[in-house]
Amino acid sequence: MNLKRFWILWGAPALLLASCASWSLDYIAPPVAKEDTALWRGRRVYLIDCTRCHSAEPVSDYTRAEWRDIMPEMIKDSRLTDEEARAVTAYVMRFARAEGGGGAVVKN
Repeated sequence: MNLKRFWILWGAPALLLASCASWSLDYIAPPVAKEDTALWRGRRVYLIDCTRCHSAEPVSDYTRAEWRDIMPEMIKDSRLTDEEARAVTAYVMRFARAEGGGGAVVKN
C-alpha cells in the first residue's frame, strides 16, 4: 500500500478522531482548573472510576435532584473512598442541569 493511500485510509480518520476526543470529554464532563483541587479530582473520578461499569454520560444530562438519587448507589457500587465520594458529588452538583431547565449550571 502506498503512503498516500495509507494516509487517506488511516491517518486522516485517526487525526479527526483525536481532534474530537478532547471536545467529547469536555462535553461529557466540563473541565475545571487543576488549582480547584476538589472539583478537578471529582472530574477525574467521574471520568475514570464511573466509567469502569458504564459509559460516561454528560453530567448536565441530570438535575441536582436526579444526581442526589443516583449518587448513593453509584458511590457504594464503585467503592469510592469518602474523599472521592465528596469530590465527585461536588463535581456533578456543580455542573448538573438546572432544575426544570436545559443546559448546565456553570459558575465560572
